[in-house]
Amino acid sequence: MPTRVQDVMTIEVVVAHPTTPVKQVADLLASHGLSVLPVTDGQGRVLGVVSEADLLGDPQQPADGPVATTAGEVMTSPAVTVSPHATLTEAARRMQAGGVKHLPVVAGSGRLVGIASRADLLRPLVRPDEHISRDVKEMLERKLLVDPARVEVGVRDGIVTLTGQVERRSLRPILVHLVDSIEGIIRIENHLTFE
Repeated sequence: MPTRVQDVMTIEVVVAHPTTPVKQVADLLASHGLSVLPVTDGQGRVLGVVSEADLLGDPQQPADGPVATTAGEVMTSPAVTVSPHATLTEAARRMQAGGVKHLPVVAGSGRLVGIASRADLLRPLVRPDEHISRDVKEMLERKLLVDPARVEVGVRDGIVTLTGQVERRSLRPILVHLVDSIEGIIRIENHLTFE
């Protein structure tokens, strides 16, 4: 089963409110080693985000306008958010499409339940090859009842190579589909034959 955002997100999130002074936002970012803060209302619903870039302003814009003094005035809104039930692939696509590095994780009501960074999304991909190999072999034996002596599993740098022979042609795509659901796999090379 694919890893979900709720499995990798940070639950304890430092937040700002629309009335939080810009100086306090900068202090929160610096003291917690963060680059972005969600801005929430009194019910914990996400209104936007304030990033370091928001605080520094756009160098292309003239500085002769009014100076922003609160998080609500500098935040980017609406925030690009994600559901805790989204897969890591879905979250990565939202990050890429939105051009962001962090996603506030919101429940159905819009209430903040966590935050996910690019590093959080990458965590499952850095699994050791031996762990991936073990999981593939267990899945083959448990779910497909495949004789482990008939299918050889090789894993190198996250690339799984399947060789050997299965009973029926129809088992090949099923086997590949199930193996592909294991976290950390970059690609599957299917060299299986059938009787």
